[in-house]
Amino acid sequence: MAKKGMKILPAILIPVLIGAAGWFVGNTYVKRAEMEFSSQEGNMPEVQLSKVLDRLNEKDYSGMYEASQSLEPTLDSETAYLSRITEIFADRDFHAMHAEPLSIEEEKREYRLVDGDTCLGTLTLLKKEDGFQPAFPVHGSRSYTIEVPAGMSLRVGNTPVDASFCREKGVEPSNFFQVSDPSVIPLVDIYEITGVLDQPELNREEGYSMLQDVLSKNWLLGRTVTDEALKKELIEAAELIAQYPAMDTSLASVQAVSDTSSAWYRQYVTLQNYWFTAHSVKQFSNEHCDAVQQSDDTIVSHIYFDYFMDSGEYNRTWHVGYQLTFRKANDRWIVCGTELNSLLNPSQKH
Repeated sequence: MAKKGMKILPAILIPVLIGAAGWFVGNTYVKRAEMEFSSQEGNMPEVQLSKVLDRLNEKDYSGMYEASQSLEPTLDSETAYLSRITEIFADRDFHAMHAEPLSIEEEKREYRLVDGDTCLGTLTLLKKEDGFQPAFPVHGSRSYTIEVPAGMSLRVGNTPVDASFCREKGVEPSNFFQVSDPSVIPLVDIYEITGVLDQPELNREEGYSMLQDVLSKNWLLGRTVTDEALKKELIEAAELIAQYPAMDTSLASVQAVSDTSSAWYRQYVTLQNYWFTAHSVKQFSNEHCDAVQQSDDTIVSHIYFDYFMDSGEYNRTWHVGYQLTFRKANDRWIVCGTELNSLLNPSQKH
């Protein structure tokens, strides 16, 4: 009897093992199919769009500038772009927004974003390894005339400025009209940049920035002056120029920091004193200098400070603002052009 029982056991086990193996293979196939379906579902346009809209609803605009530049390169800085995007998307509920499909492709999907009766623009989803990166190109309407050191190649971030934007080459900068010696005047190329959101940041990574000329309103590009000792020297020259009409310093002290052949100086020495003729107290405060080098031997600066005087009977504070152009002479920086503009000083009421 025992021997017969031992023969029956394999007969029972074999179907069981075959069934278990079949269940395992079938279950593995189902799991794999579920995973593949889940992966396909996660890549569906509706799912990816929903993820991106959730991200925008949370004010996450990371990577959008670079993605938008890859679609439509502009001369706008990332700062200007993000400022405009934030303004466009302010107080928007992306969950209630209508996204009209324009083009659905494997690598790129385009939608028209509509909020109520307002079309915000075109949202593009670019396929990346970890999902889809949103891009949202925007366009500006501002224009800037920029004077650039002659022959310089321009970029905004990684975007080169096309030579077609250049309207004049090798001309005199706007701020050098008071200089009589042409040998000290650097030459510039003039660019007209249009259709931007805000002031472009040209060659910023290389240490360049711009100041706006107070007369022509052109923007003057140059290497940013960061040397605090040099900026202090420029401020002291400006304060000497302010002190002479107030009879707080001698003409000789002004001559020491000035290009006396310049047109501004010949007019300056004729200035009459319309300030206090006698005062016991003078004080400078709120001193500030922004400056760029238009060449190795020239600097244009915006300098402001507050100039306080007290005669004992009366007192007053002048909010002084200067645009001063300097040139190097015998290893010193001397003033070769001046423009008085108190609105450069933020303390001055506009």
